[in-house]
Amino acid sequence: MTRCGQIRVFLHELGVAFEDVRLTHDAFVALQKQENSPLTFGSVPLLEEGKFTVVQGSSIMAYIAKSHGVYPKNAQEGAQADAVVLGAEDLRMKIFSEPYTKAKTSKDGKSDAEKADIDKAQESVKNFLTNVWHGRWAGQLERILKTAGTGFAVGKSLSHADVALFDVLDFLHFAFGPLFPGLDQKTTPLLAEFYKTIGSRPNIKKYTESRK
Repeated sequence: MTRCGQIRVFLHELGVAFEDVRLTHDAFVALQKQENSPLTFGSVPLLEEGKFTVVQGSSIMAYIAKSHGVYPKNAQEGAQADAVVLGAEDLRMKIFSEPYTKAKTSKDGKSDAEKADIDKAQESVKNFLTNVWHGRWAGQLERILKTAGTGFAVGKSLSHADVALFDVLDFLHFAFGPLFPGLDQKTTPLLAEFYKTIGSRPNIKKYTESRK
């Protein structure tokens, strides 16, 4: 569900063994300050493969896809797949900007001021879902799947684009919980079917269920 989360999902789907290193805040800061730090732009995720390192989630996703034969062979489809990955990241950042944790907080035992803050957070999330998600993103993502016409985001087989899109849709469910009514079978049937189908792939299903 995080920037690193989609990479974990992808590696599990491909059956690639990897070491999952999760940094504490202090370790992260120390790595940033390290001379010749591999964190080129000062942020994670970071993929290390021997002496080779690469940062930026979208670049890592493309590298994994190319390394394991699931990057689109057609140059145009490759560009479209990369665009979907970047688009999914844009949506993820918009979700991160919402006070979704507070919006899901129970009002039980809270002061009037705290309840007012929760109400404000819930209103912000509802506006996001109405005006940003339903107003823009849902329809655009549905159009992408309709254009492909294969059940995948791009082309006729799974690519990094599908994993990135699935992961950010999963994040919607996680972030907004009961405030998110789910994917609308009437207005976005292709998106709903995509989320169900990709989430049902054995390796992805096993991993996503283990992280709950």
